[in-house]
Amino acid sequence: MLDQALQGGFVLLAETPQQEIVVGTVGAFWSLRAGPSVTLASAEEFITFARPGYAKAAMNFSMEPLDGSIRLRTETRVLATDPVSRRRFARYWMVIHAGSALIRRMWLRAIKHRAEMG
Repeated sequence: MLDQALQGGFVLLAETPQQEIVVGTVGAFWSLRAGPSVTLASAEEFITFARPGYAKAAMNFSMEPLDGSIRLRTETRVLATDPVSRRRFARYWMVIHAGSALIRRMWLRAIKHRAEMG
């Protein structure tokens, strides 16, 4: 899954082995003509990116011990680069939120299944 994200335009932002991984991407996610996300070569490029008309999205997967097992979580944070993009992303999010939540649950189930199968 990580390899697919990195090949699909995400960049590795942070990694703490066996605890958390964070990836990020930049795009005009709300645009039907947006095409691929902005190409980033490093975490530093992600951090400093500020061109108007885009949003920066960071997504993590984190693990924590819980009663003899492991809790896996995922979270996404988005920062628009300007007020117009913030409004556009907010409208976009209202439309896709439910689908995004479903996809995340599917990812978590797939990761759990793979971990249990060895």
